[in-house]
Amino acid sequence: VFVHAMPGTGDNIKTMDHLPSGEKLKCYWAALGSKCAAPFCLLHYFWNKPFLRSVLVSLVPYDALVNVMPKFSAFAVYDEQGGLVEVYQDDEDVTAPWLAEAEPLGKYIYLGSWWNPFFG
Repeated sequence: VFVHAMPGTGDNIKTMDHLPSGEKLKCYWAALGSKCAAPFCLLHYFWNKPFLRSVLVSLVPYDALVNVMPKFSAFAVYDEQGGLVEVYQDDEDVTAPWLAEAEPLGKYIYLGSWWNPFFG
């Protein structure tokens, strides 16, 4: 196990040689698609129950599943040992939930989502 607990569901984890600030550090960037909320997280409950997952997905409309998940707009940076270094998140207004990618380009970081029709 590389990371024991993430603040959200990780997606498109990539190896980087610098932090988002530009500081040199071998690290990993992970977009966080939804928040893991205490005391109950639907995604954590079903992760090791493939049969129940398949039943749920076949009976409940996809939009309904997406709407019950806590929206989150963030990406996390982990060091080589899996320790959390930084989390960049939108605390007040989740403008671009369901992030799937954090892509550096020049001095900017573009945020991609499987749900939203725009880049952040």
